[in-house]
Amino acid sequence: MRAAAGRQTQQVPADDRVVGGLPHPPRPTGRRRERPMRFEILRLDDASGVATDRLIVDAETVGQYVKDAAATGERLYIRPCKNV
Repeated sequence: MRAAAGRQTQQVPADDRVVGGLPHPPRPTGRRRERPMRFEILRLDDASGVATDRLIVDAETVGQYVKDAAATGERLYIRPCKNV
């Protein structure tokens, strides 16, 4: 198949790629440290379900608390914590 006469193709720089039909936003050039994601962990009372203790931890620590709670049978309520 031949290109139409007089039609030129345009070279698109790598940063202006189109993804899913929408232009991809430019990548940031500066290196910023992102804040670690934090979670709020509420320990719940076995009988009434009322929160007895509240902890704010980073994402890496949540797994350890979940494992400990599973081993002891504690009930936890975990939700993302708003960045302060």
